[in-house]
Amino acid sequence: MDVVLHYKNNKDGPSDMVIFSERALEDFTRRILSAFEPWFPTHKDLCLPIRPQKAPPVVLPEDLTRLHSHQPSSEPLLSSTEPQPTSSLGGNKREKPQVTLSECTDASNSVKTSEEIENAPKKFRRSWSVFAPGVTLSGSTQTLSKQFQKVIERHSLQLHQRAKWIISEVNCEPRAIESVWAKVTRAVCHSKLPTCNANFQRNIAQIWLFCDVIYSEYIGNFLITEFHLNGQISLAVHKHGNIFRC
Repeated sequence: MDVVLHYKNNKDGPSDMVIFSERALEDFTRRILSAFEPWFPTHKDLCLPIRPQKAPPVVLPEDLTRLHSHQPSSEPLLSSTEPQPTSSLGGNKREKPQVTLSECTDASNSVKTSEEIENAPKKFRRSWSVFAPGVTLSGSTQTLSKQFQKVIERHSLQLHQRAKWIISEVNCEPRAIESVWAKVTRAVCHSKLPTCNANFQRNIAQIWLFCDVIYSEYIGNFLITEFHLNGQISLAVHKHGNIFRC
């Protein structure tokens, strides 16, 4: 602890002030600090040699001769030469075909590769495009036909319930489904399809377009006319399946 003394020159000298401060500090308890001991080893300890706890084993010449005597023969277990003739007593027995070592290894490798191919998980890429919120929608997009209103009443659907338009590969012929997917993505990004987010299911070659029920009829007609789709596309709702075709 540091003590700073402030005094005036016209009064008592510095020696008297030091005495007064020492007397004032006598009331405080004093504790002697212990010597600093680092938790990590010092430089001297690092220079000590590392010695194992036990001595290394010693191999005697007698042990080597005993090991050589117990070693198995160097003949291969599976012969790659011609099959050996059977004895005269077993003349009626059929000769067993000899299997070479290379054939066994090739068979095991082929089995492993086939199993790995079958058990390997199939990875499919997915492409997502999300509708940007805050877009003003016109009233024409919310108009519903009488036929579609009957479908909503029959299944007791909510107007803001999510539905899904399914575009299959057949609807895109003779074009590739990837080209239609690019156009769908561009339309969603430019807010031409209200409340929509699209998903390309590459493993089943389908484009899923999710939207609210109130805009689903408008979006279905837009997909047919704008992208020139073939046939009809189906509208599906969770727990109801396909409810409408456009």
